Parts: sequence; structure tokens; C-alpha cells
Amino acid sequence: MRILKFGGTSVATSEGRAACARLGRSVDSPVVVVSAFDGVTEILDDLSRAAAAGNRRLVGQHLSTLRAKHDHPLLGELER
Repeated sequence: MRILKFGGTSVATSEGRAACARLGRSVDSPVVVVSAFDGVTEILDDLSRAAAAGNRRLVGQHLSTLRAKHDHPLLGELER
């Protein structure tokens, strides 16, 4: 087993994620760890403030943004 951790610029673009996927496929029994995409921590912080304030509209906007950011992550590319 080999643990592979990716983050930052290595997962910022589809080309980078594809390179990470190729590396993951080249290893027997990989455990892949991916840190948060760029901007996700800030969105989560804003989301928690909006939820605490009871602002459902803003919560929905932040959730939509998070979904859009994670619609094309490394996991889909690993299946190829």
C-alpha cells in the first residue's frame, strides 16, 4: 500500500488532476488523499456564517458553488 497526497496546484487544473490520476493508477493499492480545492475553505467559512445567521438564500448559493467546484474532481478521473 502506498499513500499519495495531492493538493494545491497539483489538483487545480484538469491536467494536474489527470497527472495525479495517472500516478495513482501506477501504484498497487494506492490510498489517495486530496486536500480542499482552491477557495473551498473560504466558502465553507462563509457558508457556516450564513447558516448561523439563518440566511437560507446565501446558504443555497454557497452550496451551489461547492457543488460546482467538486463536479469534476480527481475521483472521476481515477475511474478512467
